[in-house]
Amino acid sequence: MSSTPIHSDNAAQAEYWNSAVGRRWVDRQEMQDAVLRPVDGRLLASASPQMGERVIDVGCGCGATTIEFASARANARRRTCPPASLSRTRQRIPWRRIGPTLSFRALA
Repeated sequence: MSSTPIHSDNAAQAEYWNSAVGRRWVDRQEMQDAVLRPVDGRLLASASPQMGERVIDVGCGCGATTIEFASARANARRRTCPPASLSRTRQRIPWRRIGPTLSFRALA
């Protein structure tokens, strides 16, 4: 995982998501996924990702959408602030099924 500097215009958002709010999102990951599942389903159906296509998921919570794109063999790239959500995503990845089609970059 590499780190990209936060632009000064986004510093307040980075601070917010790196606070207890980001940890709370991770703690409630299963509930957040359930709430967002219908939206994710429509997004994936509309995008219809194909093998090798590039997808970037910014502000991706705990990675449910990113993992689905990578499962479709699209080259999914995940960009997020909270280290806790990045750690949770790594725990959730079915590596045998996804392999190298998924990469991470934390926004420092």
